[in-house]
Amino acid sequence: MFIYKYNKLTKKQLEIVRQIKNSKLFNEAWYKAHYPDIVGEKFHPIIHYVLHGDTEGRDPSSQFNTDFYKKHAGIADDVNSLYHYITHPENQEYVTESKLLRIDQDVKRLKKSKLFDADYYLNTYPDVINTELDPALHYLNNGWKEGRNPSRFFDTGYYLSKHPDIRQAGVNPLIHYILHGVHEERKISPPIFNQNTSNLSTSLREDYLLVKDSNIFDPHFYLNKYPDVFNAGVDPLTHYLRSGANENRDPSATFNNRYYKAQMTPDEVKTLNPLVHYIKIGQIQGYSTNALSQTIPQALATGCFFDVAAQPDAPGTIAVMAHMYYPELSDTFVKYLNNIPYPFDLLVSTDTEDKAIILKNTFNKIDNLDTLSIKVLPNRGRDIAPMIIGFAKEMLEYDFALHLHSKKSPYGSALSGWLEYSLDNLLHTPVYISHLLDKLADKKKNIGALTALPFPSIVEHMHWESMLDYGKSTLTKLGIDNNILSRFELQFPAGSMFWFRPKAMAPLFSGKLSLEDFETEDSQMNATLAHVIERLFLYIAADSGYDFEVIRPASPFEGATPFLLSHQHERGYQIAHVDEPMVSIIVPVYNEWSYTADCLASILAFTNQDETPYEIILADDCSTDETINASNHFKNLIISRTPKNLGFSGNCNLGASKARGKYLLFLNNDTQVQPHWLSSLTSVYEKYPETLITGSKLIYADGSLQEAGGIVWENAGGANYGRNDDTPSKPEYCYIKPCDYISGAALMVTHEFWAKVGGFDKLFEPAYYEDTDLCMQARDNGGQVILQPASQVVHFEGKSHGTDTGSGIKAYQVINKQSFFEKWEETLAREHTTGAHILNARERSIDKPVIAIIDYLLPEYDRHAGARHTFNYIELLIDKGYVVKYLACKVENLRQLQFARELEQMGIETFYPPALGVEYDWNNWLIGTKGYVDAVILNRPHVAASHVVTCQEHQIPMLYFVHDIHSLREYRQAINAGDTKLAELIKRNEPNEVKLIASMDFAFTPSEYEKQYLRDKYKLDNVGVLPLYISKDMNQIPTYNEAPTGHEVTFVGGMNHKPNQEAVIWLIESILPHISDNSIIINIVGPNPSDEIYKLSEKHHNVIIHGAVSDDELDAIYHRSRVIAIPLLSGAGVKGKVIEGFKNGIPIVSTAIGLEGIKNVASILSAYDEPELFAGQIDNIMQMSDEQWLQASTNMQNFYCSNYSFDAGWLALLEGLNRISLSHQEEGL
Repeated sequence: MFIYKYNKLTKKQLEIVRQIKNSKLFNEAWYKAHYPDIVGEKFHPIIHYVLHGDTEGRDPSSQFNTDFYKKHAGIADDVNSLYHYITHPENQEYVTESKLLRIDQDVKRLKKSKLFDADYYLNTYPDVINTELDPALHYLNNGWKEGRNPSRFFDTGYYLSKHPDIRQAGVNPLIHYILHGVHEERKISPPIFNQNTSNLSTSLREDYLLVKDSNIFDPHFYLNKYPDVFNAGVDPLTHYLRSGANENRDPSATFNNRYYKAQMTPDEVKTLNPLVHYIKIGQIQGYSTNALSQTIPQALATGCFFDVAAQPDAPGTIAVMAHMYYPELSDTFVKYLNNIPYPFDLLVSTDTEDKAIILKNTFNKIDNLDTLSIKVLPNRGRDIAPMIIGFAKEMLEYDFALHLHSKKSPYGSALSGWLEYSLDNLLHTPVYISHLLDKLADKKKNIGALTALPFPSIVEHMHWESMLDYGKSTLTKLGIDNNILSRFELQFPAGSMFWFRPKAMAPLFSGKLSLEDFETEDSQMNATLAHVIERLFLYIAADSGYDFEVIRPASPFEGATPFLLSHQHERGYQIAHVDEPMVSIIVPVYNEWSYTADCLASILAFTNQDETPYEIILADDCSTDETINASNHFKNLIISRTPKNLGFSGNCNLGASKARGKYLLFLNNDTQVQPHWLSSLTSVYEKYPETLITGSKLIYADGSLQEAGGIVWENAGGANYGRNDDTPSKPEYCYIKPCDYISGAALMVTHEFWAKVGGFDKLFEPAYYEDTDLCMQARDNGGQVILQPASQVVHFEGKSHGTDTGSGIKAYQVINKQSFFEKWEETLAREHTTGAHILNARERSIDKPVIAIIDYLLPEYDRHAGARHTFNYIELLIDKGYVVKYLACKVENLRQLQFARELEQMGIETFYPPALGVEYDWNNWLIGTKGYVDAVILNRPHVAASHVVTCQEHQIPMLYFVHDIHSLREYRQAINAGDTKLAELIKRNEPNEVKLIASMDFAFTPSEYEKQYLRDKYKLDNVGVLPLYISKDMNQIPTYNEAPTGHEVTFVGGMNHKPNQEAVIWLIESILPHISDNSIIINIVGPNPSDEIYKLSEKHHNVIIHGAVSDDELDAIYHRSRVIAIPLLSGAGVKGKVIEGFKNGIPIVSTAIGLEGIKNVASILSAYDEPELFAGQIDNIMQMSDEQWLQASTNMQNFYCSNYSFDAGWLALLEGLNRISLSHQEEGL
């Protein structure tokens, strides 16, 4: 049935449909099977092909290749290729050639797939040998039709019987699976199990049968996720039981092997397979099989109220209950509690009178503290009993409560930083706290608890362990039905710090539990009543009829959920007088005083005069309501009044004549600004000096998007990009970008440019298109128009002018469109496009190359050398005028999101999964952006392997950053550890990694050694060297006027990296004893030091473990350091810590591994592989005179400047870009 009516087609389109239908060259079933994304469309497949499919490069059947035909027949993009062939039969040769090309492509697909096993095919079907056909070609053309299987893992008959749409379409089943079925998670055979278990040991056979009968193990999932198992010689379950579990492979999509093992005892881990344990023990005791789902919540606004008069009233009474076992942490609590913008009572528990005295003296310093109550209570029930027993009566007297406690984690442990993380997520800033209390006070939402995402290292403990029965009995004691536990997956405020409504927790304060029910504190890790209640908080709230919400504060430059003020016209304000305003905020108005007052109050509330000095000019276009008394409500408000009603343009021009600021900001009166709105706008001019106009992301009051930049089509029509999208935080709306125009609702322009063009063109009076015209003039004058999405403004659109374009002032929207078209007709034809190119139009990139960078994580460049390397080349590409997209496959923690914000502020659209700990691939995104993305840069072997087939299928050129050859690094680690068996296994797998590199159009390594290794051993000619840690401005490199006076040696490296752990242990155990300088200090810098490293450091007073540090802290450590130590025993690639040493001008002592791959490094450094020699060279440098040390420092930096400049990086990068014909050079953005 044609859902899309024929009468909606043009005559020409109807003719094309008729001809194609009669030709029999369009296969409806094949089209639907080959392009599953169109299923459910309102179009019949043939209509879809005519209207969209052909221009998108889709094929109408297996007999016709659209792209091939277009290219060879030389027809325009808008000419339907199949119709052209039907009407030009002389082009038959192109169709024949395209069929042969498709066959060749499909044969290659089969050979690349682990699901096609040529040996199996020939051994199972020996008659194929007599055909003398390539087995892949035989299966492609004949074998599948005859029901033959391409391997023991793929059942042709099963696949076709389970998916009749594929059989009807006449599509080769394995080709379909490779292209589509794998992404659609289609089954490829009946459950794959070993039918003969007699060859298994008795214990393994018992486990095998137990797991098989449980139906938990999913062999299809296992094979899809771990394709190397195809070649393991055993069935998937045997593989999992023998080795997969030890390798932390997951047996199904719902069973996380690593997570489950964390719940087992060490003895159980040694003796029981995790899945076997679950079937026998875990499911009875309530163990969880998968980590808590951690969807990243929408960020909430942060900041201060810069005018107390504009601060909302407290929505109710507030109590903070804090259990303070460690009074030495009280200053930290004071710092955060001072962020609460309302009066509150503080209820404190501790265990001794001496602590109580200390706490009283400290907490009385809190700004908004009303009353302080401190109780000394027995040390029982952790922080839980003091609240629900000690302060039970008091808690129920408050509307809202916050529970905190002085959690102390061992320094350097996985829990270090937990307290600060919790306090930051609960008490970030006054605006944030006000927003949280608004949520709790909103009766429509009925939220009873607000909790942060769990601290990263706690996630694996977010389960019941052996406490489920204890939890059920506790609920019974509280009078709550145990069935509440099935309401939602276990989630709780780990650490028991959270905001809540005491009414939601009323059963806990009912007296049904006593202090004696709680165990005496004895450093228990789990299984106490306190741990049980911690897990019950949210269930108790649910039983009381309340929901919960997960919260987080916005990071700098991140868009947040709007925070609205109301009824501000009822108050009085004073605007600070500024002698030299940076910004003149011009608010054009015509009546609607209540909106205007809220708008002005939001400016005062959320704009820091000290950071961005401003003045406010109210441009009144003959209002007749309370607007005429505006200066009585807002002291020092500058008033501009028109002698008669001039309309928007004339009113703005007159108001601007009073402005004194360097920048003019036009802000509609029916708006409310959001925190950080103004400073983020002015930052655009600092980052991009060519900017003449910038503006805000506009959001409707209901939280949906109005506009993330405006588009002007070639016919002068306009579009608000993203209009009405319910999720303004999507990546496409959150990056700085050039755009065609900024709406006048929130538009900033330089005063100088405004004066030059004479303001809004009078041609467009009284309103509409004046802002678009101004933006066109800005580009005409050589400037840029930039959207700043970090500046958010809520717009109550149409309050002054209405929304009907057929009458009133809105009618000028239609009239002025024609005037605009006539004025800019040439420019529109030259620079603008149609809706078919919306991805380019939204960012003015139609004439720029677009490169997508896919990496495992967001570029956390202060933690990982590879991330810094990638980040440097992102900067370089932007500098050369490329449009860059960044796609991260995983986010591990909230900290990493700040790097997404940094990329967005560089103009990079940045994508990442919507939940923590979930790994994504971006194949569908690549397919959906075909024709828009010109090339992809892949990072890391498993990420590249996940995307290479899609890129090949869709002819997307691929560059590859080989940060190091993983198999080479792991081989050296195994050799160093004395594990020759593992080393041999790794060496056998090396060709697979090399094969991946060979499949790229071009690959880059930072190592000269690895480039030659790949060229000499594997004859690869598609590999070049890309310098590590390049710098744009060599004048920014720190230099020394005098040598460091101390005797500090510094090692820098992330401790999750095994070679770095080895290096630190060798440095402390083997090198340090040979250093003769007794005043030596060893700095170990880098995240996640192991317990072994901490224990080693405790034996040496001069070894300091710094852990993760900021860039500023690292700079300070470097500046004190006399030596950089690189005691690496294994590893591969160029080491970032060495290049960083060169850049900072600090003499380096290194092993040969540490220096490997750096071109000409022997001209400046020698290697020291023996502990005594390594220590001796450290002593030599310590004994240098200041003059000698400074000369060595200069030599280091000269070497860096000669080899690691942006120019050197660009020349290296061009080798790959030229290989894919994508060289380009112009100024960025």
